[in-house]
Amino acid sequence: MKEKGLFQSVNFESPFKGDSKKVSNNDDELTVIGSSTVIEGKENSKIICGGNIEIMGYVKGLVDVAGSADIYGTVDGLVNAEQLTAEEGSKINGDINCRTKLSITGSSVVGNIKAKNAYVNASIKGNIESANELKIAGNSVIEGNIITGSISIESGAVVVGNLAVRKQK
Repeated sequence: MKEKGLFQSVNFESPFKGDSKKVSNNDDELTVIGSSTVIEGKENSKIICGGNIEIMGYVKGLVDVAGSADIYGTVDGLVNAEQLTAEEGSKINGDINCRTKLSITGSSVVGNIKAKNAYVNASIKGNIESANELKIAGNSVIEGNIITGSISIESGAVVVGNLAVRKQK
């Protein structure tokens, strides 16, 4: 993996009430939360990122990303992203809302997942809703209900919950 600086850019929400600062998607911008970084906000704290984010450390609170989110560390809170990848050893304790493609490999998720398309090779405790396609790899353990437009489940996967396959819209 290419070495990156600890903080290449950081976007913070204005602390002043009534500030109408808008965050737009900037695909060229990357925010990196380093592996030795801990961000613990108070109640209702959030990170809003107009570009992409890599989280290698620990974040507690809402993470709202206009672009892609790559999770290598731990997030305790809701994650909203255009695209999300959770890598080997990462943990997400909170819901995930992914507007397009979700890929979770060797990770642990405790929370509900919503995505357009999803690939899961992980431990999930929560419901999964994938509008189009859901692929579940053989090492996966899913404890929760699944609603999807299309599904494939590899041999060896464990799924405990209800399954509904619905016509894609």
